[in-house]
Amino acid sequence: DKRIVISSIEELTNKHEEKEEVDSDIPIKKSNTEEVKEEVTESTEEVVEKNNNYKLPSINSILKTVKNVSSKENETTAKENIKKLEDILKVFEISGKIVQVNIGPTVTQYELDLKAGTKVNKLLGIQREIALAMAAKDVRIQAPIPGKNTIGIELPNKVNASVSFKEVLTAMPAISEKTILSVGLGKDIMGHVRWCEINSTPHMLVAGSTGSGKSVCINCIIASILMRAKPDEVKLVLVDPKKVEFSMYNGVPHLLSPVVTDAKKASIALKNIVAEMERRYELLEHTKNKNITSYNKFCETHTEYQKLPYIVVIIDELADLMLVAAKEVEDSIMRI
Repeated sequence: DKRIVISSIEELTNKHEEKEEVDSDIPIKKSNTEEVKEEVTESTEEVVEKNNNYKLPSINSILKTVKNVSSKENETTAKENIKKLEDILKVFEISGKIVQVNIGPTVTQYELDLKAGTKVNKLLGIQREIALAMAAKDVRIQAPIPGKNTIGIELPNKVNASVSFKEVLTAMPAISEKTILSVGLGKDIMGHVRWCEINSTPHMLVAGSTGSGKSVCINCIIASILMRAKPDEVKLVLVDPKKVEFSMYNGVPHLLSPVVTDAKKASIALKNIVAEMERRYELLEHTKNKNITSYNKFCETHTEYQKLPYIVVIIDELADLMLVAAKEVEDSIMRI
């Protein structure tokens, strides 16, 4: 049996010997029976070698500042809606007062303070009547707002405000070992910048209807990593069966291999990630560490070991991939 070698990483241990092998570009050669032949790749330690000359891109020099011209119009509309809402509530004999207005990028939330003794279900029952009176496409009532004693009535803005990527990145925490995998998500309904650490949420599914912003979200995640992490700190594996979404990232130094566009190659790539995960578990066991952070600190005092980069796998159009190689892809994803 030949040894498996992970694309663009080190050789696997003898414990993971199997009959499948791939190279750094995860190429596939098919026989007459359409079976993938074995390929052997060289071990490339240079991939994770620290590049002291690499500098993180400057936010101010690369990203543009977007001016929101719609904020004044939304503020004027919000002031008019306060009186309209209170009048509607009086018609249905609900005693309450709007105490605060939170203007978000696409939705404005009106905080309603109900009079003591008023049933919340009474307000929820007139949700459609409120939408009709306000000429709103949709009305959402949050009863109550978490952490408050008020009820939120959410109405869509007449004009959607732009949320610039520069504004989101600027509001994120400073780059450190703990926040190196922080990615910008946008703004919440209150207009506050929201971000998350994907190492705390290792499995993330971005779902929604066409045009809801899935691709924008994925590109923000990738761009956040490129703006905040060096190639020796984070490696990316991008799978794009559609062949148009991630092609622009080919050539980026953070890539573990070129963008994978073939479904069969994607299945092999995910198997390699599983094998690398198992190799790392053995390495952590050998060095008596629990995670990558503690292991990398261990490497600072034990120079015979090499630091490990985080590996982020992003799959676009997962449904298309599952149609082609459901069994192999599902097993790998479940294992990871």
